[in-house]
Amino acid sequence: MPYIDEDYYKDEYKGLPVPEGLAFERLAMSASRVIDFLTNHRLEGSDFSKWPELIQSYIKKATAAQVEYLITSGETKAMGSGDYGQVTAGNFSYGDKAGSDALSREQDMTSAAVIMHLRPTGLLYQGVGVRG
Repeated sequence: MPYIDEDYYKDEYKGLPVPEGLAFERLAMSASRVIDFLTNHRLEGSDFSKWPELIQSYIKKATAAQVEYLITSGETKAMGSGDYGQVTAGNFSYGDKAGSDALSREQDMTSAAVIMHLRPTGLLYQGVGVRG
């Protein structure tokens, strides 16, 4: 289930118009999957409405930002279907994504705004929880 609906995207987030031929529901589902991936699926299986309102707000903004990114960058490229013809063997590297300005597949799939919205939630933490 997506974290936002079309009304939120249009009325509250004020996102870019969805081009004809693209279904908002599909974009929202794709964006929500990216949010789940980035947060190590911490939201999946939980009742989203029971999360604190501030956290819900950040997650909704992140999802809307990702929908907008999918619209502007093209859904297939943003979902990792771009040309990643990079080959590395030892010190030899060949391909179209070489160099310091090359983005990883994950970076290329995600808007920087998504990370900015998720950072204050603590959901990006990749460490191991410890219980005493």
